[in-house]
Amino acid sequence: MRKNVTKYKPLSNALKQEYIISEQDLNDQQYSQFSECLGHDETIIWKNYMSHQNYLRKNIVLLLDHGGSLSKRQLHISKSIAKQMLGSLSENDQVALVAVASNWSLPDRDCSDNQLLKPSICMKSAKPSYLLKLNNFIDSLAKGSGE
Repeated sequence: MRKNVTKYKPLSNALKQEYIISEQDLNDQQYSQFSECLGHDETIIWKNYMSHQNYLRKNIVLLLDHGGSLSKRQLHISKSIAKQMLGSLSENDQVALVAVASNWSLPDRDCSDNQLLKPSICMKSAKPSYLLKLNNFIDSLAKGSGE
């Protein structure tokens, strides 16, 4: 991979690297510091991994399903994952959130200057105040009635 990145230097910013650590991988490593750990916290591993990555600004759109076909547990998991993703963003990143049930909803009602226009999805900087607004919006989502 490293050789290909240097070979295609103009495309290096477009290449994505993805590493997945599975439970099997952890158990297969004889000398892994996690091999005997049954209660490791994935969020710590994720934050540690992300802190060592040098990315340009990320543009993230979260699509959060809260429709009636989800169980309460699935909705809770969905909300937790969305909030965890928001927590991994830096202020340089751009984020938008769309909630989908029988209708779609946005945390920002007034993305445009003209309030007569239909609401549209807005990418905004992931500043702490905006992330708090998104987290509150996620918490306010209830299970929809449709399928």
